[in-house]
Amino acid sequence: MSEPSLTLLMPVLNGMPFLPETLESIERQDYKNWEILVWDNGSTDGTLEELHRWIPSRLPGRIISGEPLKLGSSLARLVLEAKTELCARIDADDVMYPHRLGMQVAFMQQHPEAGVLGTEVEFIDSKGAIRPHITPYSTQDADLRWLVRWLNPICHPTVMFRRSIILKAGNYRDLKPFEDHDLWFRVSLISELANLPEVLLKYRQHSASTMGQANSKYHTYFDAMAELNADLLFAGFSPQEAMDLRGKAIRDADVRVAFTDFASYRRAAITTAVAVGKPKTYFRSTKAYGMFHKEMIRNYLLQYGLVKTIMTARHRILSKSE
Repeated sequence: MSEPSLTLLMPVLNGMPFLPETLESIERQDYKNWEILVWDNGSTDGTLEELHRWIPSRLPGRIISGEPLKLGSSLARLVLEAKTELCARIDADDVMYPHRLGMQVAFMQQHPEAGVLGTEVEFIDSKGAIRPHITPYSTQDADLRWLVRWLNPICHPTVMFRRSIILKAGNYRDLKPFEDHDLWFRVSLISELANLPEVLLKYRQHSASTMGQANSKYHTYFDAMAELNADLLFAGFSPQEAMDLRGKAIRDADVRVAFTDFASYRRAAITTAVAVGKPKTYFRSTKAYGMFHKEMIRNYLLQYGLVKTIMTARHRILSKSE
């Protein structure tokens, strides 16, 4: 199978002092059929000078400067500027393992149905020390396409995608810091999603990074994405119905869960699966569906004060059996 060319897309604003390590990790890639496009958004810390030391003499590609944009707009322009079908994201403070691009290209060649492919990550701090990451990303399309309605299940700088699918979905929008989540959701309506289970990127989190600044507000951004796309959230549901149902499946939701909501949740999974050309059971058979179903049950029991009663009874039974 031939090695297709691909384009690395890097928006940057003041990428120092981490940029050189990122560029070195690109240079060390086992897969060689690529070029890099960098969109500089008005850096003033020596980023442009560093980029010119690498591109195009050591890294084939182009630097686009003099037209600073917001993050979402610069990403959209990079997609438009790319000349290849396969594109891969990288941020100016992250570090790729040498086999990242090769493994992702191989998967995309073997799975033409996948429009977006992420990977597992290691989180690192400003000094490169690894931070604990105890919850692995889901890897299967059905799980990812159901999860994306509640949270962001794909790590942005790990992504490789098909340019044609991104353009068909409407490209990036200016929605920092959830421009990626918004895009993955819209892609999920027309194409499959996937994650590789292998750790292929060191994802740096520090006070100046987008996610470093957003950590305490994750769920606020998840909610904002859902509200923005409420008319598409669940097939056959109005925006208000969709948001109400979504809210009832969130832990400790401040909404009242009715018994009929469980039937609505099941119906949402069926109609949404059919809408994307999948069997009726496609989402209902996933761990993600079961997880949110359990949260609905928990919320239903909590409002009647039954959780404490059940836990007390369970404790008594266990105590008598010892």
